[in-house]
Amino acid sequence: AALSSPVADSLAPALEASLRASLLPPMEQATERGLARLSEEAASVPAAVAARLGAEAEEALHAAFAGTLLPGYQRASTQMFEQLHAAFTSGTERVTSALSAEVSPVATQLAATAEPLASIEARLGQLLADVQAAASSAAAASTAAEEAAQSAAAAAASGRAKAETCAGAFDFFETLRQGVGSASLLAEILDVQAAIVKLQGRLTKAVPTPAQRQAKLAECAEHILLRPDGRLKGDKLLAPTLKTILECQAAHTDKPRELIRTCAEEWLSSLEDDPKADPPEEQPFLSLKTAPQYLRTMFGLLRRECAALDGGTKAPLEDHADLSAAAVTAELKELVELFSSLAQAMRGTHISSINIVTLRESAVFLAWFNSRALPFISSQFIGQHGEMITLLKAIQPTTRMLQALCVDVKARLETGCLTPASTLKRELESLVLQVKVMLQKNGCREAFWVGNLKHKNSSGVEVSSQMYVEAKKGLKKAGTPKKKKKVKKKKADDDEDEPVDVDADDEEEDGDAMAVDGGGTSDADEEDEDEEGEEDE
Repeated sequence: AALSSPVADSLAPALEASLRASLLPPMEQATERGLARLSEEAASVPAAVAARLGAEAEEALHAAFAGTLLPGYQRASTQMFEQLHAAFTSGTERVTSALSAEVSPVATQLAATAEPLASIEARLGQLLADVQAAASSAAAASTAAEEAAQSAAAAAASGRAKAETCAGAFDFFETLRQGVGSASLLAEILDVQAAIVKLQGRLTKAVPTPAQRQAKLAECAEHILLRPDGRLKGDKLLAPTLKTILECQAAHTDKPRELIRTCAEEWLSSLEDDPKADPPEEQPFLSLKTAPQYLRTMFGLLRRECAALDGGTKAPLEDHADLSAAAVTAELKELVELFSSLAQAMRGTHISSINIVTLRESAVFLAWFNSRALPFISSQFIGQHGEMITLLKAIQPTTRMLQALCVDVKARLETGCLTPASTLKRELESLVLQVKVMLQKNGCREAFWVGNLKHKNSSGVEVSSQMYVEAKKGLKKAGTPKKKKKVKKKKADDDEDEPVDVDADDEEEDGDAMAVDGGGTSDADEEDEDEEGEEDE
């Protein structure tokens, strides 16, 4: 209703003009036709009558038209206009009410969203301000980054120049090395070159020369150890110097596994068990005294290869990112072969220092094998049954030899070997038990047995499981009071042939042997079992 009156007022003049344009012309035409007909009728009236009645008739017609026809026409027009106006007004009201019903909720919603819109606008303004501030900060950071990049480029250029200087110094000493015939002097030159390579690596990593110089370091260490010409004959190296040379060769060689295999199968295995024997020609500095250092260095290189297989993480080997399960199995097999070669390289040697290194380093490798390799073998046992059985059977001869070595050092009273021997025996027992658990988990429990083997030394001779302390004579000192001598002698006599149980807890477990039936004859079948052959569940 509030909208109808303005709309009607705006449409009324246009409607009246339209009605006049549509109604007045037909009425005027009808009037003209009537007048024309009257004129025709008047023309047929005699002239005298027309002259007398014409003016009166015309006047009467005009009066009748003005008094009757026009007012009637106006009334009809007014009535029609009122009807049209009423119909238009009612239609406008209905349309207005319908529009109001639809627009009113929208207006209400708009009013309700006005406040959130204002809040959003305020937040947008704040965000815009933050973006502008961030843009300015980013511009400042970009400027700082450009300055840092320029500084880094200048530092890199300076580093490359210094690295090239180091490379020149290395090449100078390399040229100097060619004319030196003394092993000790060559070792000193090697120390200087190693320091140069280390400095060069710290200066920059973009220069490709450090890798080449590292390869030359390994070649220089090998040159000193192999003694390729006769000028070095008769030279001797101190133990720390030999250790430095061996570690330098192991750290910078590009074929570590080949070096381990060569050292174990060619150098150490050719060493005679005689302190007075001449050293091998290919290794003039290798002897029974220096063999522990060779073993220690090669075992350290083997630990580095094991760490490389781990990838520097504690993730399971089956989740290795770079190698497939078959590739990891092949890597484990090669590592086990290298370990077996090193552990058995000095087999049968009764030198305490060599046995200590063998026992200690073997315990370290078996600890890694138990914690890292056996879980992988268990997870892949069903899919790679043959490969896993072959891997376990490959390590059995070495574990049997190590068990015999533990018994041998106890029988020979090598007290310095008892602690690493105890650690090694724990790892051997852990290996046996974990293999048993693995086979039971994979439904192969019947392929596993544990028997108590007889105590035998490295030569295959059966010995006792206890250590006997032998009495030593000739320990008297000059000037010792007689009373003390008697007491000492009596004590020695009392202790003679008295058994001392060094490792009683491991007495029953010293001879445990493991066998895994892979479809053929087990390696452990060659061992002598107890007569009862009782099974350890």
